[in-house]
Amino acid sequence: MLISLCTPCMNRLDDLIATLPKKIGATIESPPVEIVVVDYNSRDGLGEYAHSSLFTYRKYTGRDTYSAAHANNLAMMAGSGEYVVLVPADVYLEDGYLSSLRDRINQGAVWCNTAKKHRSTIAILKTEFVAAGGYDERFEMYGPDDLDLIERLERRGVQHGFIPDELVKDIYTSPEKKVANYRLKGMDHKRLGQLSIPYYLENKAAGALVANPGVEWGKWQ
Repeated sequence: MLISLCTPCMNRLDDLIATLPKKIGATIESPPVEIVVVDYNSRDGLGEYAHSSLFTYRKYTGRDTYSAAHANNLAMMAGSGEYVVLVPADVYLEDGYLSSLRDRINQGAVWCNTAKKHRSTIAILKTEFVAAGGYDERFEMYGPDDLDLIERLERRGVQHGFIPDELVKDIYTSPEKKVANYRLKGMDHKRLGQLSIPYYLENKAAGALVANPGVEWGKWQ
């Protein structure tokens, strides 16, 4: 069974280069695995780097600033595997992650994540990701788009499996770098996250099972 490691990336080439060896190592540990990188209109040489690297590359040019949930959706939908895994540019997987994921899948898990810090590194059956409407694309900037997806999956009642926390790690990313590519400027990631809270609360209050109702989400243009 093919698993796709899906990474959206905008002007974070240095982070991708730092974590790519671990991503490639994961593909060797438990094949078949593909690495998919969606270049979200980067201007830091990502396209040139991609020509000499071992991953599937897709380029999006529809926006000049980063829209987080939309970028996540593009990356997950670009994966051709039966299961897709969101792996941000500054996150890497330790040896054992994919073996653990396959064990959980064999036990019937439809989606998996860790219990603590890296809960947002979600692995999910792609058909369930589509059925749940992906990430809510109203979450444009840093915010609880991942928590919203997690809670929708919990409400949907599909089987969940935990991956050990120590198998997902990240490299240091400065607070300034976290928000550099968003449309709104002059606010830190906590303030930007607060702007998205109403969407999260709306979905929670409604008991939403599907995001982006009536909207064509994950569009390339």
